[in-house]
Amino acid sequence: MTKIPALGPKRAFQLYRELGIGSVAELSAAIDQGRLRDLRGFGPRSEDKLRSGIELARSLGQRVPLNVASDVAERIVAVIGAVPGCQRCEHAGSLRRFAETIGDVDVLAAASDSGPLMRKIVELPEVTEVVAHGDTKTSVRVSTGHHAQGGSIGVDLRVVRPGAGAPPCSTSPARRRTTWPYARSRCAGSSSCPSTACSTRPAAT
Repeated sequence: MTKIPALGPKRAFQLYRELGIGSVAELSAAIDQGRLRDLRGFGPRSEDKLRSGIELARSLGQRVPLNVASDVAERIVAVIGAVPGCQRCEHAGSLRRFAETIGDVDVLAAASDSGPLMRKIVELPEVTEVVAHGDTKTSVRVSTGHHAQGGSIGVDLRVVRPGAGAPPCSTSPARRRTTWPYARSRCAGSSSCPSTACSTRPAAT
């Protein structure tokens, strides 16, 4: 159920613990029956968001044509790359492999301070939803005008430290993953790109 954009792990566990809801179908039925309204932290607005999230989750199996995803990626890269303090910015993942269809867009940027870049992406007018907003990764949905995925596509912006070159072997793996040379090499379009370098899943909700 955590694939539903409006539902994070904690709230999903709350639904399971208090109402025994463990699937999207059960959640949809519970919303229709009004069973969520008495739960702490839920209400009419939550129901509306969850209904929209369920519809979106059911459409996420659809993939967006390469040209549509490329247009989104190029706009995001241009805007983020122009933010003061951004030293490098480019798209990664399946777009780098020129796959015929794209599930979501990965954008990798290098900056000493990620804050201005993260604020910029969530403020874009074409952003329809902020899925997760953090210091190292922000996930949003961006309008495409295409019918796939409900007319939008997920965009993950990951910001790492610039780095002049590959870190020494003595550097901890966690620290190496936060530098541009390492992250870029791991997100250069390989189908085995690890989640620690270029995850397309939200970091938190």
